Amino acid sequence: MKLSHFKKYFTHFWLAAPFPDFGDCFQTTSRQMYVLCNSWETGRSAGGSNLENADEFLKNPQYVLTVEEADGQLQTLCESEKDIAPTCDVVIQLIQEQNRGKFSKKLHTIGITVFQIGGRFPKRLTADNVEEFEPLSASVAPTQESCVVARLAVAPGRYVVVPTAEEVDISRRFLLRVYSRKPIQFQEEKPFQHGALRWRLR
Repeated sequence: MKLSHFKKYFTHFWLAAPFPDFGDCFQTTSRQMYVLCNSWETGRSAGGSNLENADEFLKNPQYVLTVEEADGQLQTLCESEKDIAPTCDVVIQLIQEQNRGKFSKKLHTIGITVFQIGGRFPKRLTADNVEEFEPLSASVAPTQESCVVARLAVAPGRYVVVPTAEEVDISRRFLLRVYSRKPIQFQEEKPFQHGALRWRLR
């Protein structure tokens, strides 16, 4: 295909590799990657992206990201230039399912919201405790794309990651990829279920 044809029919170009290199060209550094599949489901886990409506927003799937150590990078963590701390680079990629062809699905507007919860570990954010935590500035505002990426430089600690679709009560599958140079843990924190607890106690 000629470049002129490419420019005529395409507006975006993404270059992907099976393993993240973080642009540093060092191949000897160990990496960690998590790949998790999930879905927004109507009436259950599709709460939209409006944080002001916390009851709905927090129905979205929630994931706990634990960063165990810094990778030596120094970043300013707040407005004061004196507050500089070692951080760890973490890349979070959210991809929504998209069928191609005659019966292709329209793209939903998707985003990633990240909260730092530190030593206060509520397990899962709820309408009762979410006001205690501010979303990180590196969160990704909802965008109508098949894929969005959040690039974080965060201090060791715990974070809650909330993948969102702007529309409430949709049904769409998605995939999350999380990359890091240093040891991390990443897992879904599911809603508390009374029935499941009673079953375990029998």
